[in-house]
Amino acid sequence: MTPATIPATRPARFFYLAASALCILVFIGHSVAIVQSAHASPQDDVHAQILRSLETYPLQFPGRTRTFMEIHTGFSWHYGFSYLLLACAALILYPRARADRSLLRLVALVCTLSSLVSAAISYRYFFSFPTSASLTILALFGCAAMCTLGTSTSSSSSTSP
Repeated sequence: MTPATIPATRPARFFYLAASALCILVFIGHSVAIVQSAHASPQDDVHAQILRSLETYPLQFPGRTRTFMEIHTGFSWHYGFSYLLLACAALILYPRARADRSLLRLVALVCTLSSLVSAAISYRYFFSFPTSASLTILALFGCAAMCTLGTSTSSSSSTSP
């Protein structure tokens, strides 16, 4: 076997699948939170005024007018679906990546980078729960990539003329 076709180790596959599953759980949890927040009633008059402002204050964009609440909701759905698409891509490539350690490493590194960007954005603009979810996904994909490093277990003999 060439190093490119060495199967991924069991720990690498475990971390890879755990990260993919967590991405799907983040999508589900985030979707539930968006739906629940849309039906939340104001707790007091100040909260009601803030919600009315978010829902009615117009922002002019080229060709469109949006409110703060529409922008917030749109970015919320974007965050959730980004993780769903990341999980789908990782799981679609999994059968090939399982048999090819270098492909699993490449996909895991791309997913790690994506999670790093998401964690940085979550840390800057949101709160601790999405940041910790992004960091956990980053750690799991990072561990999957690191588990693919190391020496080959196959014997390689070089016969040079």
